[in-house]
Amino acid sequence: MNINLRKSAAIQQEILRTIKSLAERKAEVAYNEFDQNIGESFANRRNEFLANQKLIADLYRVYYTLRDNTAQLNQDVGINKLLNEIELSKKLLDLELRLKSLSPAMELEEINQRLDKIRNAEKKDFYYEKTVDSNCVTVADINSAEQQVTILKQRIRDLSDLLLERNIQTKFTLDLAQYQILVQAGICN
Repeated sequence: MNINLRKSAAIQQEILRTIKSLAERKAEVAYNEFDQNIGESFANRRNEFLANQKLIADLYRVYYTLRDNTAQLNQDVGINKLLNEIELSKKLLDLELRLKSLSPAMELEEINQRLDKIRNAEKKDFYYEKTVDSNCVTVADINSAEQQVTILKQRIRDLSDLLLERNIQTKFTLDLAQYQILVQAGICN
């Protein structure tokens, strides 16, 4: 059975959900006074439980085989590098968005006027302002950040499209035994 990397990821998640569901089944058997054939009931329940345990073990083997194949192919076709580039671009985008959200610095003339006002204020007035606060980014810095936001958003879209393309186009073969285990567990049909 040929599967692409995207399908492999979906199958891996389904395997984990199935394992979790199967692992919740109890090993206990309840008997009451009306049970006649306890030995047969015990043997049947034991066989079911052990078959369940074997299926879980087999599913783990398939899961880790898929995971290994996927990891190797991710490296071979450059998906790991793409994922890193996408994450870096997102971090850079966050930085640019932060810069873009800031207010621009006051003009130097305005800062000097406010400082002169402070210097000339009556010192006996307890509530007079003692500092002038201003951001340290200019309108040009903010405009540059806006341009970078646009560029980075487009880069993330382009990289994401390429990632999706590689995930769909890159395929590997799942052997028949593994496929049959997935069918037995109801993951594939």
